[in-house]
Amino acid sequence: MPCHGGNVGTLAWVFGGAVLRAKNVAIAGMDLGYHPETPLDRTQYFKELKEMFGDRYSDYYIYVDNPHLKQRWYTDPTYWWYRDSFLKLARSAPFKSYNCTEGGTLFGKGIHWESWKRS
Repeated sequence: MPCHGGNVGTLAWVFGGAVLRAKNVAIAGMDLGYHPETPLDRTQYFKELKEMFGDRYSDYYIYVDNPHLKQRWYTDPTYWWYRDSFLKLARSAPFKSYNCTEGGTLFGKGIHWESWKRS
């Protein structure tokens, strides 16, 4: 089954690597999740989850330990699908991908974690 990203961030990443033929593509601002301090009712798909699952809406958020930040971030089913799709694409990409977002759930095989800050 073909895999696609489904969002504009993935489109920009594909454009950088496939169209511009960059050997390295930096990702910024695509955390595909929510900062640990974000209230559930301030998330993008809160309303939909509440409508679909009522009082059990919170059971459908997915918590992820970010090993680079030593923090537990969380995501919703939609962003989780985007994340999963992106990781599949990144593993087969002919260029290197660097997540420079400094947060979120987008990490794993095929993604190099980098900071914009210089040490």
